[in-house]
Amino acid sequence: MLITLLQLSQMVMGVFINVYAWYVKSREGSEGACLVQSHHIHLALIMYASYFLLFANFFYAAYVKAKRQKQQQRRQELQDDKKRS
Repeated sequence: MLITLLQLSQMVMGVFINVYAWYVKSREGSEGACLVQSHHIHLALIMYASYFLLFANFFYAAYVKAKRQKQQQRRQELQDDKKRS
């Protein structure tokens, strides 16, 4: 879980850094302030956003959804045990 959270935070920081680079590059009179090419910024934003979505989906499936399924299974087992008693 910790590694997945760290990866999610890495993707958020990647998006933030590229949005900031885009902001600096788009300001008037600051053409020399950011040497990163615009298409590289756009590609990096797409990459970081897609990785964020993939890791978020994995996090939900592996930790949130799995925990709910285990809880439902335990409840069902308890109900079955009560019926048998």
